[in-house]
Amino acid sequence: TPAEMVDPDVETVSEEDALPEADALSWAGAVDPGTTLLLAGPPMTGKRALLYRLVAADRAPDRGRLLVTTRKTGDAVEGEYREVHPDVPGERLAVVDCVSDQYGVDLRESERRRYAHDPGDLTGIGIGVTEFMRQFHEDPDVNGVEVGLHNLSTMLMYADLRRVYQF
Repeated sequence: TPAEMVDPDVETVSEEDALPEADALSWAGAVDPGTTLLLAGPPMTGKRALLYRLVAADRAPDRGRLLVTTRKTGDAVEGEYREVHPDVPGERLAVVDCVSDQYGVDLRESERRRYAHDPGDLTGIGIGVTEFMRQFHEDPDVNGVEVGLHNLSTMLMYADLRRVYQF
């Protein structure tokens, strides 16, 4: 049964109890620029909320933010992120959405939204990320970019390990 499959050594907590915002922000300040982090843990432990707080940790208005979503629509992710960082300027937040196409939504790319067909469309994801990174790089008012990708596990369900690793 599912209850028997639960590992007694793994502590699960609600998203609200996972890591207080102040702790996430102080921890993020200790991470060197350019560092790649992998957040891992059991379901429902606040990984997505922590990702948003880490991407929002440097609240400088001259930073670009790029989110790649493989489980929720771009609109949902942008809304959740804005709850954490409501004052991020619109031109400083970009989203690569790998979900909406599967729902048959009328996809209209915008200045800050790109779409991939599904989480296994590594080419589409890469094109969207590259376009936004180029735009942020060419903007003289942008001083660096914070990137967050949620969820690697979903990508691995759609693409083989080797391709995702190379990505």
